[in-house]
Amino acid sequence: MLDDLRKALPAARPNFGSILDMSAAGAVNPELRDLFLHALKFLISRGMVRMAAGVPGGLLASQLKRLCAEAGIAQGLRCLDAKDEGWKLAAEQWAVSGREPEGNGPSSSH
Repeated sequence: MLDDLRKALPAARPNFGSILDMSAAGAVNPELRDLFLHALKFLISRGMVRMAAGVPGGLLASQLKRLCAEAGIAQGLRCLDAKDEGWKLAAEQWAVSGREPEGNGPSSSH
């Protein structure tokens, strides 16, 4: 995963956002936690300032919030309810232009 990110982002691109589709995921496995944290830190080092994550529930949203806080991008994270039909559009609007998601369930808080 990190190798793929390094290939995709060989140089910094200031102030970009990303979308993370975790709609089919469960909780973050402890073995993958460090890899995920390294990936977040790498993205931040390349210029990521916002991330929208589609999550299936509050547990995963909580884990992502903790990981993003550890990585230093907590304020840029928006967790969106992946069960909501409009989550992908809301994620795109947040990632691309910083437009706050509206009414996307309890996990959309930041």
